[in-house]
Amino acid sequence: MNDRPLAERFREEALDARQRADLLDGGMWVDGMPFRDVELLARFMTAYKVPPGAVLFREGDTERFMTIVVSGEVRVVKADSLGRERVIAVVGPHRTLGEMALVDGWPRSASAVTAQETRFLALSQLGFERIAEHHPKLWGTLLLKLCRLMSQRLRQTSGVLVDHLGGAK
Repeated sequence: MNDRPLAERFREEALDARQRADLLDGGMWVDGMPFRDVELLARFMTAYKVPPGAVLFREGDTERFMTIVVSGEVRVVKADSLGRERVIAVVGPHRTLGEMALVDGWPRSASAVTAQETRFLALSQLGFERIAEHHPKLWGTLLLKLCRLMSQRLRQTSGVLVDHLGGAK
């Protein structure tokens, strides 16, 4: 496990809130949000640029943050019953990963490793809590987006599971 904070493992990109907001703007994550809310959200996020092979988090880690990939590609891998790592998802620009950590606080269910140089914005648990405390309407919008995203992923996973179980006859 690697529970060292992102800021200790990677160098932060020196971008102001407007620049971070510009990176978010136009992506499906902030679709329908006024730009002033996107810029407000960006104030609570940190930008990073990391090389290929960088481990954002490992299965079992407990550091709580989510990321929005700005450019590049991240492979989400999970150990199977024999301990072999299997790629279960590939996350590209304007997609999120790690959001379950903000919601349930449980250890990571999979690992995330960059496949190429990747830029991402991270929202820490502390940032998430500060949004809730100081900007409850934005927090509600963010929470609703997280719920919809996790619901969509659960539906996709259910469909894949049904296909897998159907093919096992």
